[in-house]
Amino acid sequence: MVGLGPAVTPLLSICIPTHDGRAAALAVALDSVLDQLAPHAAAVEIVVCDNASQDATAAVVGERAARHRGTLAYHRNATNLGFARNIVRAAELAEGVFVWLLGSDDVLAPGGP
Repeated sequence: MVGLGPAVTPLLSICIPTHDGRAAALAVALDSVLDQLAPHAAAVEIVVCDNASQDATAAVVGERAARHRGTLAYHRNATNLGFARNIVRAAELAEGVFVWLLGSDDVLAPGGP
């Protein structure tokens, strides 16, 4: 997993399990969270767990990670673990006190955090 940097335990981990074919939807989901995160950035991490997708998922996450340093952690499974195991894996990667699962095709409404 590409980590967040200094060892600071976040209060909240927003875990986004994703899979092949969801890169465009993931971009919208990430932007909906990142656009609202500024006041809480030090207390929140976003963990994307990619279920061995063959699309542009890594590039989507990498682009946003470059703009939001220290906020995004990305893990790509070597093989497709299946739906349920990918969700569990995403939660296992979380370092926060609390874990929030967000679908890669979900959007956080304005004022959501």
